[in-house]
Amino acid sequence: MANTLPRVIVYNHAGTLVCDLNNSEVISLTTIAELNGEHSLSITTTRQLSKGDRIIYRDKANAWAEYVVESIVSTHETASAVIHEYWCPWSLMHDLSGTYVSSMPGTGGTPATATQALTAALAGTARWTVGTVDVSTTGSASFYRMSGWEALQELIKVWGGEISVTLTVGASGITARAVNLLQHVGSSTATRRFDYGYDVSGIVRTVEDSLWTARVIPLGAAQQSTNGGYGRKIDISSVNGGSIYLTNSDTANGIRVPNGNGGWEYPVQVVENQDMQTPADLKAWAIAHLDDWTAPTVSYEIDVVELDKSGELLPIAEGDEVVVVDSAFVVDGEAIRLSARCVRIDEDVLVPSNSKITISNLRQTLGDTLGDLSLATAGNNNAITNIVANLGAITTASDTVSVQHNTGT
Repeated sequence: MANTLPRVIVYNHAGTLVCDLNNSEVISLTTIAELNGEHSLSITTTRQLSKGDRIIYRDKANAWAEYVVESIVSTHETASAVIHEYWCPWSLMHDLSGTYVSSMPGTGGTPATATQALTAALAGTARWTVGTVDVSTTGSASFYRMSGWEALQELIKVWGGEISVTLTVGASGITARAVNLLQHVGSSTATRRFDYGYDVSGIVRTVEDSLWTARVIPLGAAQQSTNGGYGRKIDISSVNGGSIYLTNSDTANGIRVPNGNGGWEYPVQVVENQDMQTPADLKAWAIAHLDDWTAPTVSYEIDVVELDKSGELLPIAEGDEVVVVDSAFVVDGEAIRLSARCVRIDEDVLVPSNSKITISNLRQTLGDTLGDLSLATAGNNNAITNIVANLGAITTASDTVSVQHNTGT
């Protein structure tokens, strides 16, 4: 059963009101909101719009989003009736792709803050301003002769964080646009649990081909030697009982293999963070992210109507943390608990039963995703597809990880 159309307002490129779209004009309306990835709107209507028009949409959470008409396909259904299909990318990507910056934050000898870097990336536009920034890292990068969108990609690679926007809408349209750089978009507390393999159907489950390891060897900044050079990188042995390893005992028993001498061998990988200057800080960082490296990487694409029947996960927003109990991964007779997030929402506004959400613990940086999105946009004037794999970084819920501080067999 179709829903009533929410508020959808159209302005032209100069900010002049064109129309409010109503139910009788709109045939379909779908949106994609992907954590650190695609944000777009696709709409089919009998109303003729122009390339560059701005569509302002108010979602179920009462938040505003802005898109720009970019691709237009018009079809004559009859001699007098024309149907128009519009694909509209996120206004942030559209606007910043058309700006020019040429700055080098933090390269003068003093590292720049994340706020200073974001200010530099937005220097080519007065339409977008710096919003909330809670990323505390410092660094340096060159935005020389880049678009603002390219500079934003480089910023995330160096300073980290996740992007969101805040729009202020008044009687005459959008009055302010702000870019937020956050450590975590969405709820950071996993208040919802999803059990795979029990009572929820309508699921496409994808296990990624990434290496699944039980142990990590964390390495930090290189230690400066007495002659001014740099030597070995910091490890955690001095604060970890002499061991350079951290082991996730929740998953280790499920993937260890016999060593031929009556003991066990555990798959291991090296992880690095050059910002960690002390063994204690390095260990704390590695424990906080241990599950990211030692849990199987799984994505679940779920029909919203099935979630509604199960009473499990609605309402849920982009970026929200969840707990997945996956009975397909069993260790010592118990299903594995995965710390994951809602990384993508495909919403069919008029036919909600067609909507889907994607939950995943796949880790990828925003810089990588924004780069992929830029390439996809350059070669495709229709809706971008198959970017589900480009998902956001994961903040691990610490209560799902049990750490062993030894290398015992």
